[in-house]
Amino acid sequence: MKFCTQCGHQLQEGQSFCTECGTAFDANDQPASKASQPPKAPMSKKKKIMWTIGVAVTVALISTHLILSSLFDPMKSVQAMDRAISDNQAEAFFEEVSLDEDALIIQDEYLDYIEGEGWSDIRNQIVESVHNEESFDQAIHGRYGGELFKVKKEKVLGIYDTYDIVAIPTEVSILSNVENSTLTIGEDHTVETTTPYEYVLAMKAYPGNYPIAGKAANSFGEFTIEGSLPIEQNDEHHQEFEAEFAADYYNVKTNEENAILYINGESTEKKLGEFEGEIGPIPTDASLELQAGWTGEDGEEILSEKVTPQNASYGTMHFDIQHPVKLAPMTKEGAINHYQDFRSAYEDALNNRNYTTVAPYLLQGSKADLELEDYIGDLEDENYTYNFSENDVTNVVLVNEATISLSSNESFIFTNHKGDQTHYERSKTYTIVYKDGTYTIKEINIFDTDRDSL
Repeated sequence: MKFCTQCGHQLQEGQSFCTECGTAFDANDQPASKASQPPKAPMSKKKKIMWTIGVAVTVALISTHLILSSLFDPMKSVQAMDRAISDNQAEAFFEEVSLDEDALIIQDEYLDYIEGEGWSDIRNQIVESVHNEESFDQAIHGRYGGELFKVKKEKVLGIYDTYDIVAIPTEVSILSNVENSTLTIGEDHTVETTTPYEYVLAMKAYPGNYPIAGKAANSFGEFTIEGSLPIEQNDEHHQEFEAEFAADYYNVKTNEENAILYINGESTEKKLGEFEGEIGPIPTDASLELQAGWTGEDGEEILSEKVTPQNASYGTMHFDIQHPVKLAPMTKEGAINHYQDFRSAYEDALNNRNYTTVAPYLLQGSKADLELEDYIGDLEDENYTYNFSENDVTNVVLVNEATISLSSNESFIFTNHKGDQTHYERSKTYTIVYKDGTYTIKEINIFDTDRDSL
């Protein structure tokens, strides 16, 4: 009978190792028989347990080390990103990247951008960064210089390096040329602007082309815009964009800055002077009618002519208020002056056979107007001449607030085509009317005529 030389366990014939303690034997190293070799004392139960635990712990540590080494291996992420690029699988690519949850992203657009920036070189930078023992915050740049990623490295358990590939978003600022506009970027990101031409921080976003739609409204109408924002990366991580609605501005010219602007008949309750010489923004091709209204001392409102964007003269809208003219009351002196001016014009009209010279002094369509037009029109001989010598006013009577009766003695010398001269003296009465600040002669009556040949 044979026994194990290590633990003393009884062995069966032909066994090459001890089933109790695992000791192996060579063919020439057979354990001694019980008769020839005294057995060793068997291993205690406590030793067996400790030995088993030691083996298990060793195996566990080795396994844990292998698992952690594999888990923290950055090349697995790089290889996964390679496959995603090759298969054009944006979602798989960005599973290996840390993204800012607050930043907008269109994954397919961003992946195309990364490829355009030179993925092969970007990949090499990432690999170099993870093998750089001294690098714990390495910037990764695209071919055009923009910083796309940062590779962050930390120690775990003081032994293992962990790597995080962080995508860097771009801050985007936007301005609008129209106040109180609402801009929708991407699917549902909304930006509100209040002051025209003032940038607001709109969002953070990763590179790509983002659809943008906007709307705004003011007292002149509604504005809309559609387009795209091409987000790129740069060293400043910041881009600025202008949301330009189709709008026009017009210069303002007026003779009454206190006049109120009306749009399509509705008052804006805003004076023209408050626009500081410029009206707008007005939607391009808007169908508008603009007027200015001014209220006089008597409470009556006076409106300017209507202006539209289409008939604005060289980008300028003119709002002219026709202020009422305060007319002086009719006076005898005014009537006398009008009579004297008429007599001078009448002499010219007779000598030049031109009725239009005297027409402004006569009430259009009146008896005096029709009679003198016929008389001057019948003058045929160009050799006739008239020489007025006296135009004496003998009496002026105020008939009513709009009518004056003026009496006169007039004398003149008439020369015919033969050179014969005749001296005339006449007494007349003129009916002069006054309207809108203007005197006109309505009727001329001849009461007496004396003539003498010279």
